[in-house]
Amino acid sequence: MNKITLLLLLIVLSTITLQAQFTSGNTTLSTTAGMEMSAKVDITSTEVTLTINGPSDRWFAIGFGGNAMSTVTDVFAFDGTGNYDKIGQNHAAPATDVNQDWTLVSETVSGAQRTIIATRALSTSDASDYTFNNAATTIPIIWARGRSASNTFAYHGERGFTTLNLTSTASVNEQQNIKFVMYPNPVNAELNLVIPSNIKTAQVEVYNILGKIVLSKKIETTYNTVNVANLNRGLYLIKIITDNNSYGVKQFIKR
Repeated sequence: MNKITLLLLLIVLSTITLQAQFTSGNTTLSTTAGMEMSAKVDITSTEVTLTINGPSDRWFAIGFGGNAMSTVTDVFAFDGTGNYDKIGQNHAAPATDVNQDWTLVSETVSGAQRTIIATRALSTSDASDYTFNNAATTIPIIWARGRSASNTFAYHGERGFTTLNLTSTASVNEQQNIKFVMYPNPVNAELNLVIPSNIKTAQVEVYNILGKIVLSKKIETTYNTVNVANLNRGLYLIKIITDNNSYGVKQFIKR
């Protein structure tokens, strides 16, 4: 590896491990078979990154800043329209916000699961938006999903509320202790991952040389494959994160 490539790799690695100053870790929302939902919030001094998983065949949503539909105005929802920024309407279906402040990073479907990653400024000029804080704090949230296989908002099939607990990544970074196997490298299309058998679920994130997430996938088995055929040629980092925020990082080359 030449010096320039090594320097770029170190920059990307430091970006991945240090950029998020506070994180909620992956928080489980629903464990219903085939309808699993989870959410994670990563916060820096300037922006928040939301990673949300839900069923691939229906709408799902998360609301920030309260534990009841009557108290939440800021909603992030998938309904197939591409407009994720919604406004809570008490006990009615959320309305599309005129100000779409969330920027989509990626939206991927793997089996019955849809994973969406989006970013937003901590604070916006929209009065209905929740203001995130770059601090170790708690965020009350509500969540729901459709009762049937449809992207049209209707009465929810399952709902709940919980709290996202933000902790400093200084403590999270000390937990880089996942040892996993990855092959082949370089890779053309399918990247094979073998994770320790004691890990039941984990999130896979692929970063480009600029430190941006270009692919995300939830894995639930020891032996896994990640399709990287659509990635451009070049150097990438792959990060595996468990539910308790332990993680491991490796580099690979896409041919």
